[in-house]
Amino acid sequence: MKDLSKRNKIIILALAAGLVIVIMAIAAVINNTTANKVKISGLREALPEGAPVKLIDSIESGAYAQLTLDLDSDKQPTSVSGAIRSVFPFADLDDTHSGSFILDMESVKHSYLVYYSYGGDTEIASGAMGEYRGVLFFCLSNAEDIIYSGSTCSSLGSQDELYLSLPAYEYKLEDGRNVRLSFAPGKEVFATVDHCNATVEKESIIAKAKEWVSGYGFEPTDFKYEVPISYENCLMK
Repeated sequence: MKDLSKRNKIIILALAAGLVIVIMAIAAVINNTTANKVKISGLREALPEGAPVKLIDSIESGAYAQLTLDLDSDKQPTSVSGAIRSVFPFADLDDTHSGSFILDMESVKHSYLVYYSYGGDTEIASGAMGEYRGVLFFCLSNAEDIIYSGSTCSSLGSQDELYLSLPAYEYKLEDGRNVRLSFAPGKEVFATVDHCNATVEKESIIAKAKEWVSGYGFEPTDFKYEVPISYENCLMK
């Protein structure tokens, strides 16, 4: 009986030790999934309904990565939380959903304008400077939005340059010709039309361009509009 009791104690101790190891392993996994991220309260609610989970991960990990660039080595954070301010949802274009918001991080006195965009045919790519479907961070440049003065910011660009990272938009005229709307430096919008020798109603195209600009939350009157000629399709005929 004593041997049996002793054997039971050994088994219980072994099971307890195994349970401790499992708990520690689970804790390590949890810590790894939350490390190197900014935990942003209300992020899910600020995004469009049905936004992919990977988008949330890209925003939170991207914000942390941006902070490591902007903070001195002796001020690198081990854990950071953030809050969302001023959400700017954009109009959906085809299968692309996008928007922006201001992210405040009180503990490190930093804010960014966060731009996100995603679609069903493209992977989320956090920090991909050349990709419009992804996550980008901009320095705040509007005085009324800055609440932490003096903080260093080395992100892709300033708040008023956000439009340069937005995607072009293509649609067809009633006669089947293609129109491509795109932003350019100097707050210009180019509407390129494949029109060869055919006439073009610039007024209707510019009206469509203004509607497109307005869908991103910008004031259409802040932009200039150009309708240059494109012979691309004509030369192939």
